[in-house]
Amino acid sequence: MNSSSWNNGTLFPSDMDIVLLPGLDGTGRLYLQGKRDRLVGARGVREIKRALPSVEVRLLEAPHLILQTRPREAADAVVEFLTRRREPGNA
Repeated sequence: MNSSSWNNGTLFPSDMDIVLLPGLDGTGRLYLQGKRDRLVGARGVREIKRALPSVEVRLLEAPHLILQTRPREAADAVVEFLTRRREPGNA
């Protein structure tokens, strides 16, 4: 990543490689977005959705470092996502 990846202090995911792990195609994808995230903003989320159309975006009341600042809320969101994915009829 270089300085051209930054625009007004915001990093855009299109400037990064999005790595898809083999074998996870059927599990779905969850992106936890902090409502106060000043690093990956609305444009970044749009880029993520463009690259991964089936991604589910979950907004949490947090800054960029969601796992460090809101670990319980992040864990709850992941558990809820995975529980829904295991229900019959969900792929």
